[in-house]
Amino acid sequence: MIYVDCSQLSRFVRNGKPVSGIQRLTLNSVVGLHELLGEEQIKTLVFDEESATFHCISVDGLFTGDKGKPAVFRMEDRLLFMEWYWNQAAFEAGLKAGKSVRAKHFRFIHDVIPVARPEFVRPANTRRFRANTELALAAADVILTNSDFSKQDILKHFPISKSRPIAVLKLAHEFAVIDTRGKIIKAGPTVKFLKSDLKIKVASLADQKFVLMVGTLEERKNTLLAVKVWQRLYRKHGSKLPKLVLVGFHSAHSLPYTASLILRTALSQNILHLSNCSDTELAWLYQQSLFSIYISQYEGWGLSIGESLWFGKPVVSQSNSSLPEVGGELVDMVDGEDLKRLERHFERLSFDVEYRNRRSASIASAPLRNWKQFAERLAQNLTNA
Repeated sequence: MIYVDCSQLSRFVRNGKPVSGIQRLTLNSVVGLHELLGEEQIKTLVFDEESATFHCISVDGLFTGDKGKPAVFRMEDRLLFMEWYWNQAAFEAGLKAGKSVRAKHFRFIHDVIPVARPEFVRPANTRRFRANTELALAAADVILTNSDFSKQDILKHFPISKSRPIAVLKLAHEFAVIDTRGKIIKAGPTVKFLKSDLKIKVASLADQKFVLMVGTLEERKNTLLAVKVWQRLYRKHGSKLPKLVLVGFHSAHSLPYTASLILRTALSQNILHLSNCSDTELAWLYQQSLFSIYISQYEGWGLSIGESLWFGKPVVSQSNSSLPEVGGELVDMVDGEDLKRLERHFERLSFDVEYRNRRSASIASAPLRNWKQFAERLAQNLTNA
């Protein structure tokens, strides 16, 4: 049996919150494994706070509120932990899970940003992340990660990882709309969405030209830099410039930065911030946008680059960390954070229709990865180890 820890994901599902980042990866992985291997080979684990133990729940039960039963592991079982950062009690229970019967442990390390770039997180979080990652790597039989860059970062900052096999599973480009029952609805450039599926603020963009930037509003993501460049362009082009649409929650880790960003955005005539977008709304925004911006200072992957490409949309991205691995030559890469250089890239894709169409044509003919292919590679690693 393969067990996938979905403790954090279950909270998102129960509270009706849109999934993002790691939860999106967990959800697509567990649904993909379920479709591939069936109910007899794949179950989810959810940490029960009262008993401080994991409960075993069917994949369908994850979306119906089933509380499941206490998990009992066997030696031949595989335990996959993909989202072990938030709850310390759940993390410690994960270290103990299956230890007495020596079930195989797989740990998915998405990135080591708190250690590699500690300036972007609180010092206490860096200390906790370092300590827990050391313990997780020591307990792992196999380490999984999402990019060649992340693999090298893990080896660099955590020497213990050199004694463990590390498999790189590059994430899918596909954006799949997940409904409340855990069913995946295929989304893409030609899928039609009803206006009734959209909130008024989102639907108001239907007759406007806009550029999309998806990600948490925080310093590492460089949201404020994008806003500054867009304000420069607006002073130059006025209402001819497309609207910049920011999609993401405010970060609680950088309050002065976020406060400055909120003020700048509120005072801008050509910038709109949206939060709490549903999967359907986000898919529609990708579909209707002219292009996307993703100029993060450091990433383990870069999910929204791939998602934008899936909808056939050009992307302007930084050329640092893992970002070149997501789209390669399909993406307009910018080296550095020079305002004038970014301005030229944003300006060209905003106004040069012929160039934008050429970039879209290149994307349309490229072999992009879907989540089924990712699930197949994940299953191979889980069953062959």
